Amino acid sequence: MNIKNYILLLSAILSSGCSINNKGFPLLYKEEIVEPSKNNLSKQVKFTSFGIHIDTRSGFIINFGYIKRKYIYPLVTSNDSDCSNILDSAHHKKIPSDADRTPIKIVTNQAGLSGEFSPTFSGVFIGYRTRNVFISEATNSFTFYQSNFTQLGEQTCALVTKSEEKT
Repeated sequence: MNIKNYILLLSAILSSGCSINNKGFPLLYKEEIVEPSKNNLSKQVKFTSFGIHIDTRSGFIINFGYIKRKYIYPLVTSNDSDCSNILDSAHHKKIPSDADRTPIKIVTNQAGLSGEFSPTFSGVFIGYRTRNVFISEATNSFTFYQSNFTQLGEQTCALVTKSEEKT
């Protein structure tokens, strides 16, 4: 086989695993959305992709290889102590339902070749890496709590307290 045939074969393999944002082939792309609940005071979007993946949700990323990413969107609240409700199983306070449009935390595991241009990182990466990035506006305060107990499973609380603008 000559080089042209290898390039065609590699192109066919990589293009068969192509995904963009939340769309892709079922065998090579999987997305899960976790809505807020009593043990999960946040909205989470998790995805795993093999092959070529383009993501424009928090900047621009193109990844050749493997990427697993979790976006944690905080709930908007006026009560800073809502995260303590997770620890108190007898407490049945109404869960804030309004999720912020900007993720507060992005967890990334990736292997391969990646180009990323976002507010948190710009550059090209080759190899394997794991990153945890928190994002918050200077005018907001946020509370973040995460645990993974054997008995309770993963518990996440991500809340943003928006500052009141006085008119």
